[in-house]
Amino acid sequence: QVVVARRGVVQRAKRLRHQLANEIDDTDPQRSGATKRRLWREYQNVTAQLTEVADAIVLLGLLGQADALWVALAVGSAWIVNVAGVLGPVAGGSIQWTGPAGQADRLALLLGASLVAIVWPIDWTILCGLLVLLSVVTAARRVSRSIRELRA
Repeated sequence: QVVVARRGVVQRAKRLRHQLANEIDDTDPQRSGATKRRLWREYQNVTAQLTEVADAIVLLGLLGQADALWVALAVGSAWIVNVAGVLGPVAGGSIQWTGPAGQADRLALLLGASLVAIVWPIDWTILCGLLVLLSVVTAARRVSRSIRELRA
C-alpha cells in the first residue's frame, strides 16, 4: 500500500511539473501567473513528501550495519530536524535551514562514511549516534531561531 501511495505521489509530481512547464498566459486561467504560483507551492509540498521518505529509506539502509535502536533514533531525529525547520512558516515566520544536520548534510556524511568504509571498517552505530547528536543541535538551533524571529 505504501508503494502504491508513493507511486501516486510521484505521478502527481510529474503531472504538476508538466503543468508548470507550460508558458504563462494571463488570459488563460489555467496558465495564469497566479495558477503557476499555486501549482509551484503544491509541487514543493509533493516533492517534500518524497524527500522525507527518501531520507528515511537511506537511513533505514543502515539497519544491517548498525544497532537498530540507534538507526531508529537517527530516523526519528532526522524527522524532528525537518519539522523544526518548518515550524516558523506554520507560525508566520520563515523556514529555518541552519544547523549541522540538515538533509543534505546527513546525506553527505553518509556518503563520506560509505567511501571511507570501502578502505577501513566503520562502526555504523557510532555514526548513527553522531547523526543523532548533530540532529539535536540542528533542531535546537532551528527552533530557537524561529522563536527569535517570531518575537522580533
